[in-house]
Amino acid sequence: MKISIFFGLVFSFLFFGCKSELKEEGVLVFNLNEYSEKEKSVFLEMNLDENHPNLLDPNINVETFEEVSNSWKKLHSDLYQFLKKNNFDWDSNSKNIKVFNKIYFTSEGKIKVYAFRILSDISKAKNIEYEALIKEFTKSIRINIERDFNFAQCGKASFPNVKIKNQ
Repeated sequence: MKISIFFGLVFSFLFFGCKSELKEEGVLVFNLNEYSEKEKSVFLEMNLDENHPNLLDPNINVETFEEVSNSWKKLHSDLYQFLKKNNFDWDSNSKNIKVFNKIYFTSEGKIKVYAFRILSDISKAKNIEYEALIKEFTKSIRINIERDFNFAQCGKASFPNVKIKNQ
């Protein structure tokens, strides 16, 4: 009995401690290269695509497509500058590093969920380091688009491999 109470308390602490930490941090980051089955389940259960239309879908927003596209480019340019500022090295022989991103925003343009998959060949350690930098980056970044609803943007980005570029 004491053991089950102990494990119940530990589980409650971990469960509620993580939830409050997520609220404080504000952004959920899903590294689709390294996530567990549990994380995959959590991500899929959120059904974000059901209530976050993709603003880059020309069927949704033809008249503001350029504005949305420019915001997407600026977001990735800001991310690239953030990676450079933090001396991030992909430790790869690839000239460019390709990353698929699916980002879910609040109506005010703040990131609430950032899912990514690195499509280039990099080490597991670099993948996890990139994830940590994404968590830091998303704490203060927002795009200059606001809507009356939550929305998403997705697509591939290609980041120059600075180490290769500087050689």
